[in-house]
Amino acid sequence: MTQSKSRIIVGARMFGMSHMRMGQFFSLDVTSGEEVWASPAARLNAVVVALGNRVAFLTDEARLIIVPLGAASVRSYPNANG
Repeated sequence: MTQSKSRIIVGARMFGMSHMRMGQFFSLDVTSGEEVWASPAARLNAVVVALGNRVAFLTDEARLIIVPLGAASVRSYPNANG
């Protein structure tokens, strides 16, 4: 199993930030334990928050990454200063 720094469970999915591969975001199926998706190395730390039908990762560089619950797509928004 992925060792996670920060994680939440929403429905049948776990979302989090792992130390694996120099830091990556991930989603696991909580019933099977199978990885649903994992991002490339992020080299960041993040707080994970559930937002209705989305999950938000707020990184230590103030990047906001939005992931829809049922999809593997990821959107990243720069901070207000950058």
